[in-house]
Amino acid sequence: MEQVWWDDPGARGTPFFDLAVAYLACRRGDLDRAGQWKEMNWDRYETGSARIDVLAVDACLARRRGGSRDLAWVLARLADARGAPLLSEGLDLLAAELARPLLESRAPEPGEALRRLLAPYLRAA
Repeated sequence: MEQVWWDDPGARGTPFFDLAVAYLACRRGDLDRAGQWKEMNWDRYETGSARIDVLAVDACLARRRGGSRDLAWVLARLADARGAPLLSEGLDLLAAELARPLLESRAPEPGEALRRLLAPYLRAA
């Protein structure tokens, strides 16, 4: 099904299907595919209920590419957005990313506000 999404532009546009493809790329560690997905879909989901999921994909990319400044920026945007991902995979991804401290950061952990915000969702999950 993932290949259908990449091969057939007509298959795109359903948030759950689109997000499943992005999360699969993140789970596999395929940063090229996840980055390509983000470039293709950022405008579509920049606002609305799926934007938290797009930011979760962005956090995954920033963390795995080693961009602590980028990750801090994404985590701050996620905390400001005050919501949870649509898909549980997004919550799992964020929990995994937040569980690992930033090596280069001497400032307070940038994910702390987001961690507090997501704590009830993580407990419920």
